[in-house]
Amino acid sequence: MADGPVSPAATPPVVTQVTPAAPVDLRPLTTSELIDRGFALYRAHFAGFLLLALLCQSAPLLHQIALTSFKLSPWQTEFWENLPALPARMTAVALLGLVTLIIVFCFEVIITFYIADAYLGKIPSVKACLRKFRSCLFTSIWTCVLNWFVIGLTFIFPLLAYAAIYFYALFYPPLTFSRFSSLGSRPCFYSSRRSRRCWLFSCG
Repeated sequence: MADGPVSPAATPPVVTQVTPAAPVDLRPLTTSELIDRGFALYRAHFAGFLLLALLCQSAPLLHQIALTSFKLSPWQTEFWENLPALPARMTAVALLGLVTLIIVFCFEVIITFYIADAYLGKIPSVKACLRKFRSCLFTSIWTCVLNWFVIGLTFIFPLLAYAAIYFYALFYPPLTFSRFSSLGSRPCFYSSRRSRRCWLFSCG
């Protein structure tokens, strides 16, 4: 046999053994099993969950700092001093709140990716979850806005009920009971319609 370099075609192929993935139990879980596996994932990936939780709560913290710094909090007396600028202030508060809710919702989606990778036996990574989130960024924002729009629709019925009670009391004022009158000790009833008081019973 002649000596010389061996051609690549004559080299026997290297057989690589593929390790089978660990089986994932995807059956419905009981409440105790769900709690046990949740705490097991939390203990195994504590650093990643802590980082994502801090990032998720950073938006509400910055929101409160911005409201306090720019005097946009309704609990501050400066918020109600300049009445002509009140609509602009309320609009700014609403926009800041909406942006905060969107950021929190986006981080909740990222946490969902992280939990899914950890449960399926993969090595979860915050950077990998952020890269996955880029493909569903606009759908997540739209879902968040639609979710809070539907929640806001539930406030229409209390507002309508309050408006109905207000206008009914405005045009049909209820009887008001006065404990003592200036003419005597007998109680008196009167009805107030706008700025006029119509006595129904004499007090004396």
